[in-house]
Amino acid sequence: MIGLWALAAAWGFAEAVLFFVVADVPISMIAVRRGIRPALVAAVLAALSAAIGGVCLMFWVANDPAGVARIFASLPGIDAALINQIAQDFEARGYHAMAQGAFSGVPYKLYVLAGGAPPPGGIALFFMASFVARLPRFVLAAVVAGLISQFASRGCTVRTRLFILAGFWVCFYAWYWW
Repeated sequence: MIGLWALAAAWGFAEAVLFFVVADVPISMIAVRRGIRPALVAAVLAALSAAIGGVCLMFWVANDPAGVARIFASLPGIDAALINQIAQDFEARGYHAMAQGAFSGVPYKLYVLAGGAPPPGGIALFFMASFVARLPRFVLAAVVAGLISQFASRGCTVRTRLFILAGFWVCFYAWYWW
């Protein structure tokens, strides 16, 4: 179990900084393989790691904001227009925009870029706001995947449920990046 939790934590950190596939993927996989409770632990660890990743990213942004923006614009699902839109949204609504962005498909890393360094309210507030913004969606992924898996366990093996979950994520990202 520790290895799966470490995977979720590492994935949360990587997604916050540069990776472009959400930590919901390993969290939902843990929910299917091990159940809701272990997936909830993974959700908390992923949210904490994402917040740590956001703070690390903040220091990179402080040294090279234009370079970070250029790299982000080359990632799937991100372009210069989205970066500018999120910068305006964060300037207007602050951390409320980041919390809403967690459920609207906006990559968290764009809010780190928009917040700059130092962020509004300082690093500690940014860390806490990041954790609070990331956690609800990760918890939702754990609970929904766990409940669906429990329901499907009557007719499907764990392997089949994992295959279906993988198919869901492949279809989701094909749609999202398209």
